[in-house]
Amino acid sequence: MSVSPAPSPTPAELLAGRRRALVTGGAGFIGGALVRRLLAESEATVFNLDKCG
Repeated sequence: MSVSPAPSPTPAELLAGRRRALVTGGAGFIGGALVRRLLAESEATVFNLDKCG
């Protein structure tokens, strides 16, 4: 018997009514995908903080 993993929460569920999100490492592959998803699927203000260099 295999157990399927739980579905990923939506950005709205992750933010749970909050208005701001701080993403560190947002210039990388995974962080960039998270920033784009938050912008597309939530009404939050997204702050992207990354040390590029």
